[in-house]
Amino acid sequence: MLLVVTALALVSCSPDEPISVTNQPIAVLLPDGAANNRWISDKANMEKAFKQVNASKVTYYSAPESTQGATTQANQLKEAYHNGTRNFIITAIDQATLNEAMKEMTNIRIVCHDRLIKSNTNIGAYSSCDAREIGRLQGQYLIMAFDLSGKEVMNLEMLAGPASDENSEAFFDGAYDVLKTYINNGTLNIVSGKCSFHQAALPEWTAEAAKAEMKERLKKYDSATKVDLVLAPNDMTAEGAIAAFDEAQYSLKEFPFITGQDNLESAKQYIEQGKQYMTVDKSLIDMAYNSVSALVNLINGGIPTSDSWIDNGSVRIPFLKSTPVAVYKN
Repeated sequence: MLLVVTALALVSCSPDEPISVTNQPIAVLLPDGAANNRWISDKANMEKAFKQVNASKVTYYSAPESTQGATTQANQLKEAYHNGTRNFIITAIDQATLNEAMKEMTNIRIVCHDRLIKSNTNIGAYSSCDAREIGRLQGQYLIMAFDLSGKEVMNLEMLAGPASDENSEAFFDGAYDVLKTYINNGTLNIVSGKCSFHQAALPEWTAEAAKAEMKERLKKYDSATKVDLVLAPNDMTAEGAIAAFDEAQYSLKEFPFITGQDNLESAKQYIEQGKQYMTVDKSLIDMAYNSVSALVNLINGGIPTSDSWIDNGSVRIPFLKSTPVAVYKN
């Protein structure tokens, strides 16, 4: 049986609240579901939210989570803009590429969905979880695993998402805030020596990238030394790490405690099997409804309601928070 544990605060709006109606052209730009099928869920959730506000001119775009995909997404943004769309919900594959594409665009309204785009005055709202809190949640579960093990020292390896995603460093920093005391006093030993975000960062959010990185790190371990704990920032990186341990012929008893995020079906299966320790559900329905509600507010000339605000380096914007939930096996 999987258990869920709620971590933070209330969302700023819920699917049951009335949302203003708009028929203006809207474009939604998301990563595709090839690397992480959670984006398929995000699209489905937004479709339901837009249906509630009778939005009939919504166009959905998707692109791979890769360098080429970042270029594709920027071109999709340009295409929508040149076709007359001025209202956007965007999950950035690479924020720098999108910022470059937006240089000549005017009178646009943007809600950042799950990933903040920094240094851009066109951003009107941000809908996501608190990324640092997700990292802290992952870190807390690793410490709980360490404390329950009864061991004096355990070997930890930390993975991080790509630097092109603004959330990646926040996830890592949140976890490191929890883990650093144990790392500094030597009770958590990092055999690879990769202790900083830039050392831990993967080139992209894929299982393949995580698998390749973990296989390299395992070369530093001998037959008598095992990895005990893995900070994996999301379920796809956890899956890649699991594949590396499978190839290294780790028995189920030897498998490290591995974190995750997104609550994918594959992660739930790995948790049931004992190959993944936990994942984080990001309340994706609330996140989607928050994004749609925020955009409707912006289109109507209002400011989305939120108790939290965030500075993206150019402007302070409302931060509509959904609640992260830990999912683990009982």
